[in-house]
Amino acid sequence: MANPAINIIIFIKGSDNEDLSGGTGLYRDNEFNDIIFEPKKLNNSALIYKSSENFFHGFKEIKGKDKVRYTLNTQFTCL
Repeated sequence: MANPAINIIIFIKGSDNEDLSGGTGLYRDNEFNDIIFEPKKLNNSALIYKSSENFFHGFKEIKGKDKVRYTLNTQFTCL
């Protein structure tokens, strides 16, 4: 078994419009239809999850031009 890891995504700045935000969510399927969690607000928030859990993570295509999000991503692994 691989060493357990915790992923942390810190959302520094993003749009509060879900279609424009690029907020990383957690899903039971790889097409992002079966939602476990999707963030509603991105400014000054964080998503923390175990990378060994049985789910998918990511974000849907950001609609619109010139849209950005600022995040800090890190992973902590137990040795």
